[in-house]
Amino acid sequence: MRTGKKVGLLLLGCGAFDGTDPLEAILAALAVEEAGHEVVALSLEGEQHHVVDHASTETADNEVRDILSESARIYRGIIHVLGEGVNPHLDALILPGGQGVVKQLLTDGGASGLGEVREPAAGFMRRLHEARCPIGAVSLAEFILSRLFGPFPGGKGCLDLPAAGVLEDPERLLYLTPGQISAKGLPQLTEGMRALVRALLPEADRAFGT
Repeated sequence: MRTGKKVGLLLLGCGAFDGTDPLEAILAALAVEEAGHEVVALSLEGEQHHVVDHASTETADNEVRDILSESARIYRGIIHVLGEGVNPHLDALILPGGQGVVKQLLTDGGASGLGEVREPAAGFMRRLHEARCPIGAVSLAEFILSRLFGPFPGGKGCLDLPAAGVLEDPERLLYLTPGQISAKGLPQLTEGMRALVRALLPEADRAFGT
């Protein structure tokens, strides 16, 4: 009998300025596996919104990179591509942050604050939500959940949380931790990811010795 849960990890490139934040993604995966669960990596195919030189933070105008190929820099193993008829069973979903999450998923690249979440990611997350699958966001991925499902209660967000805090909306099974927005170093970032996994899958408390 399967005891561990399957937790989706949505990756949208590799790099805090133009993709998924690698540290948030890796430490989220670590927290999932520490709790005895299985990471199911997910991504999209297609060109990134743009490419940023992470040394200078300048846009590399002549470079083009594929979201899936860049995501594979973070995760070694099978990455399920949304939109190919692939519908893996998931018990929870985590969206790590990074500027590229907003740039890749919102129709306006996050520029106006009015963009909608692109397909097939929007439909995939709505189906999970309708099936009562818990969804957790880290840092800037907050904007994806807010666009799809509305704001968190009281209009609260990442800036209202301590580094290892989790904003919980148990009625809608939506959860948020601030990640790199508030964490002062890797230990705090790791604790935030563990707290998110605890909120998504409460039985994880036993695995972390709490």
